[in-house]
Amino acid sequence: MNEEVKMLKEIIELNTTNPPGNENLVCDFIEQKAKNSNLFLNRTSIQENRSNLLVEWGEGEGIDLLFSAIWIPFKQAL
Repeated sequence: MNEEVKMLKEIIELNTTNPPGNENLVCDFIEQKAKNSNLFLNRTSIQENRSNLLVEWGEGEGIDLLFSAIWIPFKQAL
C-alpha cells in the first residue's frame, strides 16, 4: 500500500461520527504528519471539536488546500 493510500485510510478510520463530531482529530492527524515539513498550517476553530485547517506551500498567491472535515452520512445527504 502506498503512503498516500495508507494516510487516507488512517484518516477515514478516525472517529468523527456526527453527532457529536470531532473534526479536530483529523486536523491533529494532518498537523502531526506535516510537523517536519515546510508547509504552513493555519488552524481555525469553528466551534468545540470543529476546526478548519488551511495548508499552504510555496511562494504563490492564494489558498493551496483548505481542509474542512465535515462528514455527512450518505443517507442524510440525499
